[in-house]
Amino acid sequence: MNRYNSLLKLLPLLLLLLLSRSAFAFPETFEARYSFIAKGMVLGETQYRLSRAPKGDEAQYRFTTHTEPTGLAALLIKKIINEESYWKWQNGELRPLQYRYQQQGKKQKVRGRDFNWVDQSVSIDENGKQSQLNQLQTGAVDEALFLIRLMHDLKQQRKELIYPIVKKGKWSQYEFTRGPTETIKVPAGTFEAQQIVRKSSGNRSFRLWAAPQLDYLPVQVEYREGDGKLFLLKLKQTSITQKTL
Repeated sequence: MNRYNSLLKLLPLLLLLLLSRSAFAFPETFEARYSFIAKGMVLGETQYRLSRAPKGDEAQYRFTTHTEPTGLAALLIKKIINEESYWKWQNGELRPLQYRYQQQGKKQKVRGRDFNWVDQSVSIDENGKQSQLNQLQTGAVDEALFLIRLMHDLKQQRKELIYPIVKKGKWSQYEFTRGPTETIKVPAGTFEAQQIVRKSSGNRSFRLWAAPQLDYLPVQVEYREGDGKLFLLKLKQTSITQKTL
């Protein structure tokens, strides 16, 4: 009887663990490396990495991106970009806690976001200029974390792909729509991937191709600036195991 009572006491904890794991619908850690392409040439490499946050932190996970020139381009281009996002799952929702952006090179840029879910506010740092934005709402993401949220929501087959985000000291939003499934060939292989397009104004455009067999990791990302310049990311390697669909 004592053993039975002990199991009953553990049941809520076991259910909570199962729910928290089911909320995270893809690998809890992964790495992905991409060729960074502009003007038809490979100029560098971009790396995505999702890992567990250090024990004792409020955050559960750490997501980073790193972009730097490689090969001959490294002799001419000195720009290096790093992003770092700490976040957690709470009540089945992804919640950003801290975001940092740093650009090194001829132009130095630093951005920071600290999310206070108790006060429903975001502390903002734009190159040393401090400000605060209120009305923090469920579903908000930072400029790196939207990718993880998008992967999760695509895996969950969620219809609405709209995410509030802090841009230039005010609330904006990333809104995505689903396009057709296409065969995409990249250095990592050939994938059947769904095209995902972000709604934008003007001549700028952003779209990616997410592969279901890689838990909706983007295998190709395309960004076009207002002046027509095109930038591509093509997947070279990932630690996510490919699944047969």
